[in-house]
Amino acid sequence: MLKLGWTTAAIVPELAREIRTQNTDNYRANICWLETLTGIIETQQIYAHMNNDARQIINEWIDERAMIRLFR
Repeated sequence: MLKLGWTTAAIVPELAREIRTQNTDNYRANICWLETLTGIIETQQIYAHMNNDARQIINEWIDERAMIRLFR
């Protein structure tokens, strides 16, 4: 073992539950939407200082992203 550099690992129940959760369609859809929403926010933030309506919409997107992260 020392020559090959093997290490010991343990599979814990929490990891198995986390893997099951990450394999659900709902989780994957939420992650996809989070990535899309983050991209939209990043590209549109330049307009936030120019227009109050744009700022309000961007802030709503930021709030939505925060809620998804909190409850995913």
